[in-house]
Amino acid sequence: LEFRRVLFRSISHKVTEYLEHNFFRIKPVRTRSAKGIYEMKVKINKKNYRIAFALKKNHVFIFYISSNLQKIVFDKEVSKKIK
Repeated sequence: LEFRRVLFRSISHKVTEYLEHNFFRIKPVRTRSAKGIYEMKVKINKKNYRIAFALKKNHVFIFYISSNLQKIVFDKEVSKKIK
């Protein structure tokens, strides 16, 4: 439980930081059904993750975290998740 809190705080901080300064690292998730879903890689505690999130009215909604770093495979995982 504590690990999840730390992970969530770290990811939230990184997403905010990237939105403000490094937007080039954020890419759209390629899905057929949903628009406005983005992904990015984050490194937390020396481990890499790829996250999917949506932006709505200046709020970030992180809804998927994966240790799978291949974008094509990650996009497919997200597509299955949002169906």
